[in-house]
Amino acid sequence: MMRRAAAAAILAMMLIAALLLRGESFVDVSERLLPPSSMHLMGTDTFGRDVASRIGTGILVSASIAAAASSIALAAGLALSFFFSLWRMPGPVFLTAILTLKTVPPVLLALFLSAISGPGVIKLAAVLAIGHAADIAETAYSRVLVARSEDYTLSAIGLGKGRVDVYLHHILPAIMPYIAKQAVSIFSASILSEASLSFLGCGVPVTIPTLGSMLSEARPVMGQAPWLVAFPALFLFLIGLSLELLASGRSELDPSSH
Repeated sequence: MMRRAAAAAILAMMLIAALLLRGESFVDVSERLLPPSSMHLMGTDTFGRDVASRIGTGILVSASIAAAASSIALAAGLALSFFFSLWRMPGPVFLTAILTLKTVPPVLLALFLSAISGPGVIKLAAVLAIGHAADIAETAYSRVLVARSEDYTLSAIGLGKGRVDVYLHHILPAIMPYIAKQAVSIFSASILSEASLSFLGCGVPVTIPTLGSMLSEARPVMGQAPWLVAFPALFLFLIGLSLELLASGRSELDPSSH
């Protein structure tokens, strides 16, 4: 419980900081590579842009991409589990479809699409969602098998309730705690994947700041201006740490994990 509270506090503070820091960062080469000061809390970059403003915007952009990818993956994974439960799709068929989705890593697919048509925010969110949808569906599949054999589900079926009603009112509430835990992990993985792809120049367009793209831009001058690496890396570390604590905190509350 303490770890969850600490993680939630870190995330809340980072969201507030991002909202306060975000803003337009204008190019002013006369102020390039200025160290942190009262005028520029986190210094300026190679174009004289305020690093704090770019980090605030970058956190919101990265979080939006991760939230979109997680939401798409969650909807697709639950839809697959719904159809499996509704029509009793044979297990081997379902698992084959899931394994097919997981054969191509999202990062490689993003690199391929970026090489063909260039980077894009919507494209990146969709690509990240594809692989994670298979993870959600796999978890939902295993939990549906368990929930479908529970007494409360069998009793509902015995009372003549339809399959849709049984899924929505008995199976779905039973599997949601497991799905919610995995959704947090997917959000964290999407944040890190977006940062990695943006670092490689295959994530979002260069005109949109993200933590990964800022780290990439800082490589040539990291010795001269270490704050360009330190601040984006620090925020990226805090995001990953807090989400990991939140996910591990949920597992402690899960009786099946003991």
